[in-house]
Amino acid sequence: MTSTCPHQQDWDPMDPAVVADYIGTFKGLQQQGCPVPWSDQFGGFWSAMSYDAVAEVCRNPERFRNAPQFTVPHLDLGIPWLPLQSDPPQHG
Repeated sequence: MTSTCPHQQDWDPMDPAVVADYIGTFKGLQQQGCPVPWSDQFGGFWSAMSYDAVAEVCRNPERFRNAPQFTVPHLDLGIPWLPLQSDPPQHG
């Protein structure tokens, strides 16, 4: 997966302007050539925001991990949220 956007994107998924228009924000990032932007918020994370990006993530569990965190901000209940917070072979 390649992206023409810089590694650092100054966006916060909890910003009131983003919350008011998630779809517009995501479409804007996609139109900027940024289907997988990085955010420094909440310890840093990547977001797959296009069908192709999500499909690639789902098809390549050896390259992309779900187990450490799958929500932003991170919600720790003390136990993993199955099947969302798991990777193969446990996910299978």
